[in-house]
Amino acid sequence: LEFAFGIVSRETVCDGAVLEQVVIPARLRCGPCGREWEIDQPNFRCPSCGGTETKVVSGEELEVESIEISEEAPCTASG
Repeated sequence: LEFAFGIVSRETVCDGAVLEQVVIPARLRCGPCGREWEIDQPNFRCPSCGGTETKVVSGEELEVESIEISEEAPCTASG
């Protein structure tokens, strides 16, 4: 996301904007045994029972918390 933001904002009014991200670790839940765990590798097999019926319960979120905009004051000098 950060890489793409830098590209798409280039030479636009957003050029130079800062993208701040907070990464939420992925958590899975096993359907058969109910265990929840954070994954550190893309392995979706339950570490307790070996089941493959898992569901992502967090870590897919994308939420814009705030946007701060600074604008330059328009020039009012007569010319």
